[in-house]
Amino acid sequence: MAEPAEACPLGAVDAASYAVSFGDQLSILLQVVHIDSNSTPHLGTPQRVTGIDGEELRLAITPMRVAAECAELAKAKLPTIADTSYWSFLMEANQAITRAENSSLPALDDAVKRLIDDGAFLGMVQNPFVVPMSKVSQSDTYMKGISDRQVLGQILKPGEYVLPRKLVEGTTGSFGIEKRRFKAAERTLLEDFYQRCLGVVFYKPHPWTRAFRIEGHLERLEDSDWLMPLLAAIKIETATARDVVEPWPQFMADYTAKRLSAVGQLYGELNWHRCPGANYIRTRTATR
Repeated sequence: MAEPAEACPLGAVDAASYAVSFGDQLSILLQVVHIDSNSTPHLGTPQRVTGIDGEELRLAITPMRVAAECAELAKAKLPTIADTSYWSFLMEANQAITRAENSSLPALDDAVKRLIDDGAFLGMVQNPFVVPMSKVSQSDTYMKGISDRQVLGQILKPGEYVLPRKLVEGTTGSFGIEKRRFKAAERTLLEDFYQRCLGVVFYKPHPWTRAFRIEGHLERLEDSDWLMPLLAAIKIETATARDVVEPWPQFMADYTAKRLSAVGQLYGELNWHRCPGANYIRTRTATR
């Protein structure tokens, strides 16, 4: 059972990408959002990459988003939720390296340079204030084929949590780090973190909530002076809006970032009449 404690400050980071086609052109829009402990949103510098619409350009979407999220999380000085998991971050970093190795696209190479070469990914992993809380289940270690979150959501009573364990023990899936792009010392450091230094707990704060999967540095999760204030903050941030299935800062970061879709219309349908020769197929077909 979680012990009573004063809640710690709790923020969240999320990023949204939006691909807008306009004729044969594609614009990739990106916005990263940091919600601080006072629920105040801080917007990162918007990014836009435009080029010929094709599969190669679209391969840059995920690396751009992950690089922006990792760079922002690496700067966190207070407990900050990441809207994903350590495992997903690693898989996406590996995929980004593979894509860049087989592409000459500057936008993709720039994203991977920021993510890997400039240290955004490594900085995120090393920052003890990062608290990944994925909305997608990452494991079925208790009952094969049924997510741990679903199992523990039925077993745990309100206020109960599962003792921390290593991330590799609480995550389903293969583990690997790309040998390309990462330096040997960086690979060794990441292997140590992912195999020994990162951990996971599950916590059910209220009768109406799910069992939340909470990741972090294992030594922090095993420290009650760190964990109890974190659990208290999650309990507070999930207490009011019962139809919101995540802590309020995490919800606000996701909601704010995804408002980028409204801005995206400025690069697509709303501009078709200004460029009649842009080969904007849907509009031209509809007006024939």
